[in-house]
Amino acid sequence: MCNWWSGTGTRLGGVENGRRSYADPCGVARALDAVGERWALLVVRELSLGPRRFGQLRRGLPDVSPNVLSQRLRELEAAGVVRRFEPDPLATGAAYALTERGTALDPVLQALGRWGAAEPPVATREMSPVSFVRMLRVLVRPDARDGDWALVLGGEPFALRVRGGAAEVTRGRPEHPTAVLTGDVGPVRRLLEGEALGDLEGEGVLVVEGDRRAARRLPSLFRVPPGGLH
Repeated sequence: MCNWWSGTGTRLGGVENGRRSYADPCGVARALDAVGERWALLVVRELSLGPRRFGQLRRGLPDVSPNVLSQRLRELEAAGVVRRFEPDPLATGAAYALTERGTALDPVLQALGRWGAAEPPVATREMSPVSFVRMLRVLVRPDARDGDWALVLGGEPFALRVRGGAAEVTRGRPEHPTAVLTGDVGPVRRLLEGEALGDLEGEGVLVVEGDRRAARRLPSLFRVPPGGLH
């Protein structure tokens, strides 16, 4: 039984290399020893499209306290999932990136995202830009037409590339996007859920550059759950 605490507060696991452990030899338990703490996989999610500084991680995970985030980063670094580095000797503060072992968790995140998309929404705030674009990879239709789009979400650019019914998302702007949509996550989500592009532009919450037909076609690429994309 892979529990850390029993119902009476009795510890069932152990401590290995200074970290809590299930003390269970199965691969699932050993994986949870590394990334099973609260917020750990969400930190991995935020790093999955490239390095982030501490403040950027906090913006993507606004409900985690600074102390807990620092602790998770230390634990993930000790587990060989995250590495800490100084990106610019003239800048203050370190940045964090996934190691090769951390990058290998991407299929796990995709599978969890696909599984979790069927669960009722519980959050009352918008997804982070990274979690939103990762969700698009899960929800793309197998018959989606090929194309390249740029999504600038909260000031951060992402390249969305659809080929053969699969979506690839990377941080940064593509060289030749057919359309560029700029706004926060909320307006782009509303577009995919069926709101008219012109109405969102009229509100001043979404700016479109390039091929407007390609921008209008964007919602047809994805399977939107009945409860929406919250």
